[in-house]
Formats: sequence, C-alpha cells, structure tokens
Amino acid sequence: MEGLAEEAMTRGSNTVQVDGLTIQVHGGATPQELAHIQQALQQMPPGARQYAADIYLNENLGQILSAEGRPIGGVGGMAGDPGMRMVLDRKELRSLGSSRRLIYHEAGHNADIAIGATNKAPWGRTGTSVSKYGKTNAKEDYAEVHRVVLQDWKRYQSMTPSQWARESEALKKMEIAQRYGAKIPDQAEVEAAANRFNRVWRRGREMRDSWNPG
Repeated sequence: MEGLAEEAMTRGSNTVQVDGLTIQVHGGATPQELAHIQQALQQMPPGARQYAADIYLNENLGQILSAEGRPIGGVGGMAGDPGMRMVLDRKELRSLGSSRRLIYHEAGHNADIAIGATNKAPWGRTGTSVSKYGKTNAKEDYAEVHRVVLQDWKRYQSMTPSQWARESEALKKMEIAQRYGAKIPDQAEVEAAANRFNRVWRRGREMRDSWNPG
C-alpha cells in the first residue's frame, strides 16, 4: 500500500468537505470522482466517516486469487493499515453505486483496525457472511457486513425486534449499526420475536402438511 499511496500523491491532491470533516483525496481526482466520493461519505453515518478520510486513487491494484491460485477478479481497494489510509481503484468510482460499495467496504477494514472488531466472535467464526467474499476470513466478513449496513443505513437505524429476527447475520449487523448510533433492541427482545416467528412458521407448515384434498 505504501508505494501505491506515494505514487498517488505525485499526481496531486484535493480535499472535499463533509459536514465539517476534511477528506483528503490524492491521485489527481476528476470532478466526477470527487463528487462521487463526497456523496458516498455524505450518505454514511457521521461516525464512520473518519475511516474514509484519507483516500488515494490508483489503477490496476492487482488480482484476487482463488484458493487454487487462479485470478477471479481485480482488487478494487486496499485499507486496514494503522494510518487509516484507503487506496481505491479509480475505475470503481465511475458511478455513485460502485463508489459507495467500495468505500463502505474499505472503511470497514479501517474500522476493524481501529477497534479490533475481528479479534472476537462472531466475526469469521460462523462460516457464514452476507456475501461469498465475506466468507474468506474474519476481516473480509467484517468489511462486507459493514458495507451492507452502511448501504442501507436508513433502514438499519430503527428496525424493530421482529424485523431483526428475520434478518440474516443479525448479530453482526446489530453490532455495526449500534456502533454508529442506530437504535438497537435488546437481544432478548429479538430472540423472543424470533421464537414467535418460528412458532408461526411451524404452525403454518403443520397445517400445510396435514391438509388433505380428499
């Protein structure tokens, strides 16, 4: 990451402002790239923006390899060093949607480094995640769940116990949402709602199984 960051700085630096926070963007960003970065950060919860405040733009960051060593995709970004830096492949900034996906994922890596999230369960220990890539290891699990929560931040801010009970990877999402100020119900309430949901589901299944068309 060090070499990529240094290379980006040789092409010039810009700043964008997001609610009083100055975001450093190195790499000779175009007006469109700066606009997408600024909009992506504006749509983040304020507490998460500190993890995306030092951005470096570059190209051709490398390949993601399968367990067998086969290339399965390009590297979109790098983050997770103590300096809270973030290197982004600038082609991922061509649209606001892809900018949000990439920045929210990489910000998750920086958040993980800052708070040591993946040093404890449930990260990377359940064998499940919100995406196939999230199953790679604990750090990618955290970054991917972080991305999903931030992409749908408005919904996650005020979900009911019943809604959380139906949510996949709920405990992981609740941890991240709570960290950024969302109203999270007590875990006992969520478990009670899940039990009610399961009882209703089982009752409906029993009724379907016992139905006889004659």
